[in-house]
Amino acid sequence: MQRFAIIMAGGVGERLWPLSRRHRPKQLLSFGSSESLLQQTVQRLLPIIDAEHIWVITSTALLDAVRTELRSLLPAENVYAEPAKRNTAGCVAYATALLQSRYPDTPISVGIFPADHFIHPAEPFHAAVTTAFAAVETQPVIATIGIRPRYPATGYGYIEVESEVSEGTVIPVRQFREKPDRVTAEKFLQTARFLWNSGMFFWSLQTIISTLETTAPAIGQMLPKMVAALQQQDTSALATAFHQLPNISIDYAVMEKATNLVVVPATFQWSDIGSLSALEDILPRDPAGNAVQGEQLFIMDSQSNILWNAGSTPVVTLGVEDLIVVALEDVILICRKGQAQQVRKVVQYLRDHGRTDLIE
Repeated sequence: MQRFAIIMAGGVGERLWPLSRRHRPKQLLSFGSSESLLQQTVQRLLPIIDAEHIWVITSTALLDAVRTELRSLLPAENVYAEPAKRNTAGCVAYATALLQSRYPDTPISVGIFPADHFIHPAEPFHAAVTTAFAAVETQPVIATIGIRPRYPATGYGYIEVESEVSEGTVIPVRQFREKPDRVTAEKFLQTARFLWNSGMFFWSLQTIISTLETTAPAIGQMLPKMVAALQQQDTSALATAFHQLPNISIDYAVMEKATNLVVVPATFQWSDIGSLSALEDILPRDPAGNAVQGEQLFIMDSQSNILWNAGSTPVVTLGVEDLIVVALEDVILICRKGQAQQVRKVVQYLRDHGRTDLIE
């Protein structure tokens, strides 16, 4: 089979505000590296997927920025803009229709990768991806990569498996579990049957088409119309069909309903950087346990904070703990780490109060 990698790069990352903005979202930012998360995602895939088979799906608003970001890695024609915003299930449907319209008679296997995750090192990632591809190329299953939990995270979804986890294997999935509360997450960790949901998915083209027809018929019924529109280069018909897709995640459309699911356990360091609190996983720590980034930081008698200064004004802390402080030139955010998942409410608050300049 021909292997393709589809990178989803259309998100805005509102829970990472004020670092992530509408025109410079999370996937275009760098964290402790000279390359953006999107560039790192492509670079991780290039050793195992041909460059011509790495496609990036983004939004119309971000199309030029994404192509510019990847100009030294991928040709511009490998970056596509969705006709509208329809969550990750819409992104998968669009990629599926593109592949089916371009390669109607070619056996194809597909890996779906978020553009904005932190993964290290590359070697075990390559091994897990290769194992997942092999699984979906030899049987009609949908595979994902599960990360062995390091702590009782409440910001990640979990995968419950049928048997005890062993790296390098392919294990049947019992069910996907939503983000748990702290008590439930601690119970998950007491067993060896729960993994973090990495958001990476694998299938053959025919398997995802038949699965969508069953688990998400509103999407499955639109696929032939989208394929026909793409083959006829009818952008109006494509937009009409795409706008009829439900605005749902691929987790809800497929992963929570399908019965042919398997998972490849992995141990590489991983974070979806889904909120500011996740920066603790990837930023360097000082002796007091503060995760720090930037210059002009003066830390006194403070511990277990997340401190990011990308502005020119010095930031001084005294006697504080468990805070998040993000200082930029135009805005400063201060909140408790336990409120990191609520930051998107700040974005809506600013939007409601006419301060779109702070979120654009």
